[in-house]
Amino acid sequence: MLKAIRHLTYASMFVLVLFVFVSFSITAGHHILIALPGVYFLARAIQKKNFSMSASMWSLLALIIVSALSILVNDGPIKNIFNLKYYLLGILAIFAYRDQIENALTEKKIKILMNIFFIATAFASLVGVYALFTGFNPVRMKPAAHPTRASGLYGMCMSYAYGMGFVLISSIGILANSAQVKKYLSPKLHWVSFLSNLLGFILSAARGSILGLIGATPLAFLHKGKKWIIGIYAIGLLGLAGIIGFTSFGHKVFLERLTSDSLRWSQFQASFRMFQEKPILGWGYKTTSDHIPAIKQKYDIGGDYEKNFTGHAHNNFLEHLASTGLLGFLALLAFHFFWAFEMFKRKDLIGQITIPFIGYLFISGQVQYTFGDGENTFLIMFIYGLSQAIPRIKNELLS
Repeated sequence: MLKAIRHLTYASMFVLVLFVFVSFSITAGHHILIALPGVYFLARAIQKKNFSMSASMWSLLALIIVSALSILVNDGPIKNIFNLKYYLLGILAIFAYRDQIENALTEKKIKILMNIFFIATAFASLVGVYALFTGFNPVRMKPAAHPTRASGLYGMCMSYAYGMGFVLISSIGILANSAQVKKYLSPKLHWVSFLSNLLGFILSAARGSILGLIGATPLAFLHKGKKWIIGIYAIGLLGLAGIIGFTSFGHKVFLERLTSDSLRWSQFQASFRMFQEKPILGWGYKTTSDHIPAIKQKYDIGGDYEKNFTGHAHNNFLEHLASTGLLGFLALLAFHFFWAFEMFKRKDLIGQITIPFIGYLFISGQVQYTFGDGENTFLIMFIYGLSQAIPRIKNELLS
């Protein structure tokens, strides 16, 4: 039985790395496969008295509890509680990953997971680029999801753009530590994947994700010293200024989307007003979009277009401030803080790769609700789970 459960853990990991950018519906199989191993190895850890949870895990658990309470006290849709499965299974998966790494995850299995992930993401990106220029997605057998922006194999370009930012910042972290990773990931394959994903990412034309990537990239070089960090920031900012100032693409993406700017600002204002009306537990997890139009009308926020727009807060923290109140906001903030602190303390390869990932999550999360987007959350929780499960190491991905 134990062997079969360990096979389920690896199968869940395989499903996620293969399909997270290819098919959202099939990626849901990751949750189905990891549920039993997660519960089993949690019970086993308690039985063997080696149960342990980090501060970030406790913070995430607090966020789950507060989010559930926010729904119950507001008589909100009970179905929204099931959306918390991403975080709950994310915690449970850690116990299964710990066992997998200690007892079953061989070098060959690591190579399979890493190489398949970067092949699958490159495939999704290139199909999205093809769909952008031809107007037809041959894999989805549908017209391109967006007429002017690459969307990969997703139905929404924003999910692809912000999700691909997580992939690229992970790739940059790997490139900054390439000597330690090359035994697990083909350098040539990784470069092809990186460039393919970068092309799709740029053509997705999402300003927040681009700024998030620029802001987080220097964090991949913390271990190389201040000169590297300052130099990379300078290159990034100069490059961005050049693209905006001298290309029509950059000018259009960063300076001509006034409607998008006003819309986001109206979402921010309305979300904060929601918090002011219900400051402790908010209006109910995942219900912000249901209430924002009425709040805008009440406080005269924005013009006619903004007032009639229904959607989330476009900000991870304001979304939780509005929907789960101060308690949910503090839990989410604590999750970010403790996860970053835990990775900084490691001072090893996993920490070096994960810190810029967290940086991108924080920066890009100021203008998009990535922590509640199912496609993005699958990947966030997977990387988080691995960062909590892999033991502290020296000079190797796994020892």
